[in-house]
Amino acid sequence: MGTTVTGRLKEIKQPRGGLIKKSDFTKELLNPDSKFISLTDESLNPALVGLTVDYLTRYQLYGAEKAFAISRIGLHNLEISTGHFGDQFFLEKIANLNHNLDQTTILTAAELASFDTFYRTGYGNPYRYKNLKLNEVTYEHIKAMVFRTLNFLKQKTDEKKLVTDFNFDGGYTQTIINGDGDFHDNHGLWDLKVSKQQFSTKWSLQIVVYYLMGLHSYAAKIFQQMQTLGIYNPRYNLLLSLDTNKLTPELRQFIDIKIIGY
Repeated sequence: MGTTVTGRLKEIKQPRGGLIKKSDFTKELLNPDSKFISLTDESLNPALVGLTVDYLTRYQLYGAEKAFAISRIGLHNLEISTGHFGDQFFLEKIANLNHNLDQTTILTAAELASFDTFYRTGYGNPYRYKNLKLNEVTYEHIKAMVFRTLNFLKQKTDEKKLVTDFNFDGGYTQTIINGDGDFHDNHGLWDLKVSKQQFSTKWSLQIVVYYLMGLHSYAAKIFQQMQTLGIYNPRYNLLLSLDTNKLTPELRQFIDIKIIGY
């Protein structure tokens, strides 16, 4: 039975240090004066903070309907199963959003992000959104991380050719049947990680899996041009970059066959 990219990575036992090591990446602090944005005193759980930063970044770039498309599907799925929520709920919520990123906007974004699970897993507490509390610390942290992420995209990507929330149609297998990436342009593939960690071997393998699936997808011509794979963490304002030339033919073949299932 097939799984998602992240589900597949949970099944893989990597060698010590990982298949793609931390030392393979170039480390760059985008602003030398950047301070770590701590999780301490935040009132939302870390996963939801990460989703909210991700969705609000897309909202600033492309507007509400594109940014919160996954949440909208989750709400649609809920309407089918419960008779509640659905598109009317979605439209009422996005009416509260504005690009100044005030507290109402950030709380609304977190509420909408909480419905993401009904697309990705199909289960959860649909009334969780009513209990979300946005304290001042969390508000300031999310806002700062959104602006850091926007600045990263401006510095490091070709914004005219930037693609967000893309899939790998044509590149899925019986082993991996689902999974989507965060950002790419014609020269790089970028994954957003809002975390207190600076590196994880799961992250490094994940972005390489995305890249290799992209090479097998209908968008293969674009992925063939890519020179850089990057992991950006706005808590640190830190970019880890991997040159695609560092991926040896032997490593590519191993991941293709043993992990992705080509």
